Amino acid sequence: MPPNPTTSGSSQKSGSDDSVKRVEIIDQIKVSVTDKVLYFGGTTGESEDVHIILPNTLEWIDKGNKTPGTVTVTFTSKNPGIVTIDSKGHMIARSFGTTTITTEVKLYNCETKTFKTTVTVKKPYITVSKSKSSMKIGETFVFDVNVFGFKKTDIVWTTMKKAVVLINRKTGKAIATSVGTDYVIAKIGIKSIKIKVVITK
Repeated sequence: MPPNPTTSGSSQKSGSDDSVKRVEIIDQIKVSVTDKVLYFGGTTGESEDVHIILPNTLEWIDKGNKTPGTVTVTFTSKNPGIVTIDSKGHMIARSFGTTTITTEVKLYNCETKTFKTTVTVKKPYITVSKSKSSMKIGETFVFDVNVFGFKKTDIVWTTMKKAVVLINRKTGKAIATSVGTDYVIAKIGIKSIKIKVVITK
């Protein structure tokens, strides 16, 4: 039997103690996914990685063998039509829905630990984070939005009536120029959100 990766050859204890040590090692193996929500059809957020966290005594290798201190990892997607995952744990959204990613970590001594991760793929969208429903002539305000599945730098700001409100296309900084009602628009591709603004003296 190969020496346990947490125990040197000179200090190896009885077989029962080795079994306890192996359980402790496998319990230290963890899986981390930064974001379990992906977006399909936007400009970002379509991919994510499954990270394997191993104790210092273990090393992830590509192919299985019986070298002490090594592990192999297998990733599978329950529905590859929603999310695919490669041999390195890189996920890519393929369509909308929810699926389960299974991660199996196999130790050199054939012990295994399995993780189930639920991943959801959504449509990208925009929400308003800073807005104003009324402004006075000459007043300025910086409108802002939250983006999900889009890069914020891709936002284009416009207004429906340039004679009422002028806005910087990149920064969202607006100035009220005349009395009336206008709509501030944040747009990315075919997605947009409108904010009604009433201008008074």
